[in-house]
Amino acid sequence: MHRAGFLEHKFRELGFHFPERLRYLPNPLLSIPQPALEQGLRSGFLFFGRLSPEKGAQLLIEAFRDLPGTESLFIAGTGPQEAELKQW
Repeated sequence: MHRAGFLEHKFRELGFHFPERLRYLPNPLLSIPQPALEQGLRSGFLFFGRLSPEKGAQLLIEAFRDLPGTESLFIAGTGPQEAELKQW
């Protein structure tokens, strides 16, 4: 059973009987064509999130420095730790 069928079944099981109000929307990222990888692309890691202490970006930077064989660490986000992390 695909996910839409499973969820529809669960809603009906819980007493939700308005099928016109249920609509399955597949994940749009799965339908976007993926670009072909070009030779020579650098390998690396991406941190994407809020730049605040509880997210651990600083710990990631520290760990990345000790990780052999990696070329790049990309950090995308904003937050209270942004200026501090840029200095690192």
